[in-house]
Amino acid sequence: MLDGPRLGGASMPKPQYCARIHVQATLSQDQILCLLTADADGDVYPESAEIPVWLVGECEDLGLMTPGHFPGVCRLTADGRDARAALLSD
Repeated sequence: MLDGPRLGGASMPKPQYCARIHVQATLSQDQILCLLTADADGDVYPESAEIPVWLVGECEDLGLMTPGHFPGVCRLTADGRDARAALLSD
C-alpha cells in the first residue's frame, strides 16, 4: 500500500516545507530577518528593531510591506504575512 506519491523512495515534502525553501531562496537574509520582526498583527517597528531605511524600502519594493497606520510603523502585506508564515512553519 502506498502512502502517497514517492520520489526516489522518499515521500513528497510537505507544501509548507516547499514554501519555506522558496522564501529562503528568494529573499536575502536581511529581508527574512526584517519579516521576522513583525508582531502577531503584522506590524513592523523599524526604529525599535534597528531596521535600516534601505531595507524597509527593499521590502516595500518587493510588495512585502507597506507604510503602517501611523508614522514609524510598517505593516506586512498579504504576501509578507504569507512569507513570514512559511518561514515560521514546521
